[in-house]
Amino acid sequence: GGNMRKLTILRRKSFVGSLVTLKVYIEDHISGELTINGVPCRKLGNIKNGKEAVFDIDNTEAKVFVIADKISKNYCNDSYTVPAGDDDVSVSGVCMFNPASGNAFRFDGVTDEATLKERKKGTRIGIIVLIVALVLGFGVGLLIGFTSEVRESPKEYNVYNMSITLTDKFKSDSSVSGFDACYASNKVIVFFLRENLSNIPGYEHLTVDEYGEIVIEVNDIDASKISHSDDLTYFEYNNDSDYHYSAFLYKDGETFWMIQFCTNQNDTAKYQDRIFEWAASVKFS
Repeated sequence: GGNMRKLTILRRKSFVGSLVTLKVYIEDHISGELTINGVPCRKLGNIKNGKEAVFDIDNTEAKVFVIADKISKNYCNDSYTVPAGDDDVSVSGVCMFNPASGNAFRFDGVTDEATLKERKKGTRIGIIVLIVALVLGFGVGLLIGFTSEVRESPKEYNVYNMSITLTDKFKSDSSVSGFDACYASNKVIVFFLRENLSNIPGYEHLTVDEYGEIVIEVNDIDASKISHSDDLTYFEYNNDSDYHYSAFLYKDGETFWMIQFCTNQNDTAKYQDRIFEWAASVKFS
């Protein structure tokens, strides 16, 4: 109804999810072309990384959702309630690093309890989806753990300007979204993620440790404190009863890297030394 006004959404630039074009939907009980978290919506348009999008909306109160795609819409989303009125509305947000929520877009400055609760719920669902993806994506190998006494030889893998020496038993897995790369052997999965925070005010001078602390906090991970061994900075966590993660942090110029090694908890002790060896082999060109 009534008068039209402008809704402006700025999607701040971030390396996380940078290639994904996000979709903007608004609550609409008449058209209801897509239901998100139980709310019937229609599509307003798209918004690319680092860009601003302007939409015409009417003067009623309505929920606005930003999603990545229809498949993950119920856990990879964020919403903002536009108040009723004739004033133009301007909001901003950014894709936050969080594999569990599909690196979902997050509106800035949201204090509304309901949205914060949805976020927590979405992340929980996402973690389950992620675990399912891992289990399905890597077939039974990871679960049964083949007794691979086959000879292995060292092999170098490159992701952008980073190189790491693993073994020739690792294969690239492109089915895992939200990361720059993912390599898996029968017993170990390695996730690579890089993030440039130089364009976010206040983050230009972060140390590797501070970055790690933010990752732990933003993702609500029940993790060990940031630890150091030789030149390596890392933290460890279990995300459910089965998997153990060792996350190593690096800084290359203004870009932070997080390289996570995931093993079945029963195998963690066995692979510990090798994981540290692999993590120590990381170089940036």
